[in-house]
Amino acid sequence: MNETNDRGFDLETKVMLPPEIRGDPEFRSWVEQLRMSVMSAVVQVHDDVMAALDDAGRKVLAAEGRKRDVWFVTGEDGQSLLKSVAAIRSKIVRELAAARTEAPPTLDEVRRMVLAFHDLGRFRVVCTHASDVQAAIRELLGEPPRNRLLGKYPIAGEVKDYVHDLRLRKPKSGHRAWQFAAAVESNDGPVFVEVQLMTLLQNAWDRRNHPVYEWTREGKDLPDRWIISDVALAETLYLVDDQAARNWAEFVAICNGGAR
Repeated sequence: MNETNDRGFDLETKVMLPPEIRGDPEFRSWVEQLRMSVMSAVVQVHDDVMAALDDAGRKVLAAEGRKRDVWFVTGEDGQSLLKSVAAIRSKIVRELAAARTEAPPTLDEVRRMVLAFHDLGRFRVVCTHASDVQAAIRELLGEPPRNRLLGKYPIAGEVKDYVHDLRLRKPKSGHRAWQFAAAVESNDGPVFVEVQLMTLLQNAWDRRNHPVYEWTREGKDLPDRWIISDVALAETLYLVDDQAARNWAEFVAICNGGAR
């Protein structure tokens, strides 16, 4: 977490925070209270998704006639369903720096800013095969994907396909997932929960690369040769996922008496 000096400036960015939360202990206490006020709403979305996917997973296994892991949903520990104190502070500072305002915001303005984060709540649906990702999307959003999660939580913005949509496949990033932000009512009004759907390989790559993401998000650079190599690795995993899904479909067909 960044530190502040006696005048209240964030030492890295020179952004001034509201006086009530300029000290690190005061900021942490304030964020923890905010997290607690929205936790039950975020948990509700998570539980609804878990229940829907439990049922859908049984249908997938019944259709295939094989026992296997179809998917799992992160966030069952509860606390990881919400952005951490450090991540919330980092995002506040970045947004205030981008706004280039001279006067410090009020505490209420910062509160509204945090509640508007589209990833204040977040969890992942991690799928064994690329075909399982598609099955989960159909279960959660319908086919074609609609603008409500499970028919009840409005989607803010668009459903983003970082796997196939060339507009989103950033040349310097290997992040590959389907993701969207769903709005849910809380004690503080609407809050947003980001849901990401990805394969096991995509999740492993993303977890391995999170320190890289943190580094570059702060505006720091990496050598071109490193970026080219790392993104090539991510694209290789895409090809592995694609072929693995084909192999699994053929295996299921063979087990069920299909062509050999």
